[in-house]
Amino acid sequence: MSAGFHRTFAITDRSGIWGWGKNENGQLGCGARSSSSLPIELDTKNILVGDAITSISANGYHTLAVGTSGVIYSWGLNNAYQCGFPTTNNILIATPIPFRNVTFNAVATGLYHSVGLSHSGDVYLWGQMFGDTPKKQDIPETITCVSAGDSYTIALGQSGIVYFYGGIKERIVLSGQFLDIRGVLDIYFNQTVTMVQAQPEHFLVLTEKKQLYGYGRNEYVLKQYLTI
Repeated sequence: MSAGFHRTFAITDRSGIWGWGKNENGQLGCGARSSSSLPIELDTKNILVGDAITSISANGYHTLAVGTSGVIYSWGLNNAYQCGFPTTNNILIATPIPFRNVTFNAVATGLYHSVGLSHSGDVYLWGQMFGDTPKKQDIPETITCVSAGDSYTIALGQSGIVYFYGGIKERIVLSGQFLDIRGVLDIYFNQTVTMVQAQPEHFLVLTEKKQLYGYGRNEYVLKQYLTI
């Protein structure tokens, strides 16, 4: 399942996609702009053509899904090219993004940007700041996990290094490239990270010792952690 602004998606055991919530930008992918308080199934039989959706990401007002074929499908708001097409028209149905010779196993959506993680462990960004052409990022190792907040992307390297691109309001503001932020995170821990998860203005990291840390915008206690 995945939830974005005012909408939710679920993938069934038969790879069907059901969505409900607001739909003024076509973010439900049903071909219309009418909202729905009840789950409706996306008509993808003529689009997927034998492909099966394995994961979905629905942050912001657009949605990305990846199939077993490694193809990325997108729909919803496209004012910053976040759906991966050279138009500012919204995409009302699930549409495959035309990558050349690249397949993907994971996707993530920011507020107005998108992230794809290829099978070879490379990260591609498109949308706000990047345009409609996905750009391969220069990261010095294979990436195993990606996640996106409103205006940033976080990636986990095979070595356990955490890389960060973008900014979280005034709490973390970095230059326009992926940077190793172990120096920042070491304020709170000195362990190997095994998983990362972004939210709009903060992110969580899970360590090898099953300890969960949060970093970013937080008006409450920031330095505490949970052992799970």
